[in-house]
Amino acid sequence: MSDKFIPLAKGFFVAPQINVDDVAAAKEMGIKLIISNRPDGEEVEQPLNEEIANAAKQLGIKFYHIPVDGRGIGKHHINDFKNAVEDHEGPVLAFCRSGTRSTMVRAFYRASNGDEIADILQEASTAGYDLYTIVPSLEAVIPERRRKKRPRKS
Repeated sequence: MSDKFIPLAKGFFVAPQINVDDVAAAKEMGIKLIISNRPDGEEVEQPLNEEIANAAKQLGIKFYHIPVDGRGIGKHHINDFKNAVEDHEGPVLAFCRSGTRSTMVRAFYRASNGDEIADILQEASTAGYDLYTIVPSLEAVIPERRRKKRPRKS
């Protein structure tokens, strides 16, 4: 497994910016879907999503570009993520500049499915990501029937 790929959950990894060579490493790990949450052009040296998508296609890996910029994560990001992950089988690798946006998109997806906020926060924390600052936003997407009191950071 590439040191760059951080396990977030069984069959789901996040990573900082990947390059074409990382796609081959993902294939060796059995990754079936790569999701880019990074817009093109954030940094001069950043590989284009099209380059990574082409490398993925050549290796039989599906690729989705769901860019998250400074405006934050909206319903369309959650819906696009849901369509991507629920429309395929096998391990997933999501990436952005640091892995944080990809972790956040998955957190919003999980919250929108009614998963417990404490479980979502624990998943992220175990992987090295602190999402406590977005708890109110996560709570806002939880289906009404599942809303509970907010967990407190200890």
